[in-house]
Amino acid sequence: MKSIENPILWRFHSRLKAVSEHPYTLYILLSIGFLLRLLLFFNTTQFEDVSEVNAVWGAMERLRTGEPVYLYTGNYPFGIVYVAYFFEYAFGSLAWFFVFQCLVATATLYFVYMITLKISGSKTGAVISLLLATIYMDFALLPPVIYNQNFEIFFTAAALLVSIHLFNSKNLAQFFAWTLFLFVVLYVSLLLKATLQYYYFIFLFLFGFSVLRKWRRSGRLKFEYLLAFLVGFLIFNYLVPRNFFTKPGAELTNNHVFFGHTDYGGLGGEGTFLYEENELRYQKALDAYLIENDIDEPTRKQLNAFRQAEMIKFIKQKPLSWIGLQIRKVVYTYGSVPVRDTLTLLKTGKLNIGLILSVLLAQLTFALPILLFFLFIRWTKFRELLTNRQGQLLLFVFLYTLAATSIYGHYQERYRILVMVSAIIPLVGVFYDPHYLQKVFSNRSLLLTKLAVFSLIFLIWAYQIYDALWINSERYFKYIENVSSAG
Repeated sequence: MKSIENPILWRFHSRLKAVSEHPYTLYILLSIGFLLRLLLFFNTTQFEDVSEVNAVWGAMERLRTGEPVYLYTGNYPFGIVYVAYFFEYAFGSLAWFFVFQCLVATATLYFVYMITLKISGSKTGAVISLLLATIYMDFALLPPVIYNQNFEIFFTAAALLVSIHLFNSKNLAQFFAWTLFLFVVLYVSLLLKATLQYYYFIFLFLFGFSVLRKWRRSGRLKFEYLLAFLVGFLIFNYLVPRNFFTKPGAELTNNHVFFGHTDYGGLGGEGTFLYEENELRYQKALDAYLIENDIDEPTRKQLNAFRQAEMIKFIKQKPLSWIGLQIRKVVYTYGSVPVRDTLTLLKTGKLNIGLILSVLLAQLTFALPILLFFLFIRWTKFRELLTNRQGQLLLFVFLYTLAATSIYGHYQERYRILVMVSAIIPLVGVFYDPHYLQKVFSNRSLLLTKLAVFSLIFLIWAYQIYDALWINSERYFKYIENVSSAG
C-alpha cells in the first residue's frame, strides 16, 4: 500500500499516533473529559423536567422525611436516590453528587479507552474512541441529571472490561477471581437499574457460537463460557433476593414492552398513544376483552394479561408489520431527532447558546461516531473479531444493549446513549485502520459503496427531519416551543 497516494491522511495518522503514544495523553484527555462535564454542570440551570427526574425528586423528599423508598417501585428504579441522598447528607450539598457523577462519567471514559485498547491493541484507536466519547454531548450532559443512566453506562462498560480480563486469565484462579469481580459489578448494577440482569446470557451465546463455528480450540475455552453462564444463572436467579428491592405487593406494568410490540404507540414503537385514534382502538379492544372475560374492574395484573394478549395477536396476525416495527424502532432511536434532555440542558444553560447551536452540538457529536463507524467498518476486521474472545464479547454486548434499548420495549432517543458509549464508539476505535482508509479513497468500487451507505443514512435522517417539520409539524413544533421556553 503506497502511503504517498494520500499524504494528508498519513500526515494526520502520524500526528495522531504520536499524540496517542505520549505517556501523558491519556491523563490529559481524561482531565479534559472531567473538566468538560464539570463545566456543563455549572452551566446547568434546568435540574428538573428532564427524563423522569421528577419522580426521583419526589422520592428524595420522601427519603428526607423518613418515608421508605424501595429500590424498585413499580417499574421505576430508585437506587440513584440513595446515592444522591448520601452526598447531600454526608457533605451538606447535593452539588457534590453531581461532581461525583462527573467522576463516574470520567471513569467510564477510561473504560472505553481500555476496552478499545485491549481489543484492537492500538493506542491510536483507543484515543479516537476516548475523544469521541469525551465530546459526545448526550453522554457529557448526564452528570447534571439525577438519573440512573450515567451509572447504567458505567456498569455496562465496567462489566465488558472485566469480562475481557476474565477471558484473558492465565490460570483457573485468575478466572474465578475475575468471575467473582464480574458478578459483584453486575449485582451492584442491579441496585440502580436492571439493564444487566441477563448479562450472563452473553456467555451462553458465546458458548453456543463457539460450538456452531466448530473452532479448533481447546475445550477449556468452551468450558469457561458455559461455566460462567451456569454460575451467573444460579446467582441471579436463585441467590439474588429481588423481592427485597421491590415494594411489597407492587405489580409491574408491561407498558414498556407493550408499546414496543404493538401498533398502539404513536406512529409506531413510541412510549405512549400520542394520537386519539390509537387510544380509541386500545379502549375498544380492552372493552371487548373485559366483556369476554367477565371482568368489571380490571386489576393491573389483568391489564397486563390483556396487553400480553394484544402483543401475541399483533405478532401472529401481522408478522411483517411487527418486523417492520422493530426496524423502525432501531432506525428512529439512532435518527436525526435530538435527545430532548440534551437539547433542554444546552438551550437553558447559563451560556444561552440558543436553539440552533444546541441542536448542532447535540446532533453533530452523535452523528460523527455513527458516520465514522460506517466509514471504518470492514469485513476482514469483523471476521477477526468473531474469532477472538474480546471481539466476541464486544459484538455480543453491542447486540445485547441494542436489543435491551431498542427492541425489548418502546424506543426513545435517549436510550441510544448506552449503546453509543459502551459499544459503537469502542468499535469505531477498533475498526480504525489508515491502510483501509487509504484503500477506500483509492479503490473506486469501495468508495462508491461507502458513498451509497452514507447516502442511505442521510436519506433516512432527511426523511425523519421532513417527518418532524412537515408531516407531524404540530407535534414537533410544540416540542421545540417547550424547549425554547424552558428555564
